[in-house]
Amino acid sequence: MPEPPEAGTEPVSGIEADPLERLVTDAAVRARELLAYILGAGDEPPRPLDRWQDTVRIAATHPDPRVPARLRESCDRPDELDRAAEAWRWGGAAGLTVFEEAWQPEGPDLTRARTALSTGWEDEDLPELVVHDNRWTLPERGLQLRYGRDARWYPYRKRSGTWWPAGPPRHDPALTLAELLDG
Repeated sequence: MPEPPEAGTEPVSGIEADPLERLVTDAAVRARELLAYILGAGDEPPRPLDRWQDTVRIAATHPDPRVPARLRESCDRPDELDRAAEAWRWGGAAGLTVFEEAWQPEGPDLTRARTALSTGWEDEDLPELVVHDNRWTLPERGLQLRYGRDARWYPYRKRSGTWWPAGPPRHDPALTLAELLDG
């Protein structure tokens, strides 16, 4: 019969207990979300995530700084992981989609946004926004609003030449822009 390992030695399996414990906890949380939906407590089932989305979710939701560092070493897009995780922290899966996807909103969505922005600036001039797809940019200030398919506006700020998520999404583009300008 083999001898039990001495305290302080490396795990026999090569897997450290801490990351394994976090993965088990994470799986339990996801299972609870699915069960809540099955029992009628949720509007929609949790969306299945691909490998990248799950990597981003784990990096965004685990406070241990070793987790994102390990994930960065093993993922296909290490340069994007921190920004993608920040997008997830602010907006969940929808925030990640807005971070990654440019799309052309319908005409009525654009009209509502322009109206909301112009009424939000009654006493002063509305800053000049460059509109391309779902991204409304103030290039001289390094600020951007991104319109999500969930009808929310996501604030972005340029840092070192790269767009970073900068706050929680809102349904009102004027409020989102005002908070970006104040921040």
